Amino acid sequence: RPYLVVAALFRGIDALKSFDTIYVITKGGPGHASETLTLYAFQMSFDYLHLGFSSAMLVGYFLVALGLSFLLAKYRRSEY
Repeated sequence: RPYLVVAALFRGIDALKSFDTIYVITKGGPGHASETLTLYAFQMSFDYLHLGFSSAMLVGYFLVALGLSFLLAKYRRSEY
């Protein structure tokens, strides 16, 4: 069932980058209940002008997604 792992990875990446809908509807509220990593980075960079912090956070997010993708590719190759 490697297709379930692929679907979970794609769905997880898609859930973390759902910025536009959350920003338009709630802007991360009430409180910080619907705030995602990308929305937090947007607020840190444009509301608080912490550009270095938000870019470093998103580079870390990219590296985690890339690492999970490589692990998935290795898992799929070893299975066949």
